Amino acid sequence: MLCVMVWGCGEDPRQLFETAQFEEQQHNRAHAQELYERVIQQHPESEFAEKARKRLEAWKTENPEEGT
Repeated sequence: MLCVMVWGCGEDPRQLFETAQFEEQQHNRAHAQELYERVIQQHPESEFAEKARKRLEAWKTENPEEGT
């Protein structure tokens, strides 16, 4: 039950973004990308959505052959 509450639609954008950053630091880019995209989808007007967009764009610039 707790897991459902934590991962439900009411997720805090800061928590999601910080978790994405952690996943990125752990070289778990796929999960980080999923979390960044979730921030953008669930909280499009938040400052963290803008930060997530910038991070995903930076990946494209850093590794254009990979894409995201």
